[in-house]
Amino acid sequence: MQPWDIAAGLLLVLEAGGFIAPIREGSDILERGEVIAANSGVFDNFARLLRKRPE
Repeated sequence: MQPWDIAAGLLLVLEAGGFIAPIREGSDILERGEVIAANSGVFDNFARLLRKRPE
């Protein structure tokens, strides 16, 4: 996927009222293509689950 493909998807999520963030905090979503996208009801828990590192 190209950065403009990712950007278009992110825009759709934001316009629908969703939230987006990189999976790895501080990384560039458009460069890596790793993104968390969800609605407000599940975003925080979903992000925490995806970012959890195996011990």
